[in-house]
Amino acid sequence: YGASCGDRVEDEEIEVADPSDPSCMIATFGGDADSCQATKDAEGNACEWCSLQQKYNFCLNNDQVQMAEQMGVQCGENVEEDELEVSDPSDPTCLVATLS
Repeated sequence: YGASCGDRVEDEEIEVADPSDPSCMIATFGGDADSCQATKDAEGNACEWCSLQQKYNFCLNNDQVQMAEQMGVQCGENVEEDELEVSDPSDPTCLVATLS
């Protein structure tokens, strides 16, 4: 009839992982893929460098990667990094040529 006695009930162990482990996200402050990949999460797994629209880069653990990839985030070897071209708007070269 579905009844059970207290001494015969077996507890089932369930392994629970916390996807909000901040270990890898903190490595984002290091600012690059190398510092991210050198970091381990609370379970000892390597972190992955991820990118959203090649604009926003951050570090995630495996559980976070699985959720983020569903939203279009690229992680690991799939990340394409654009080289940022930097120029100095206060370059005096043209001004010096004008004054000569």
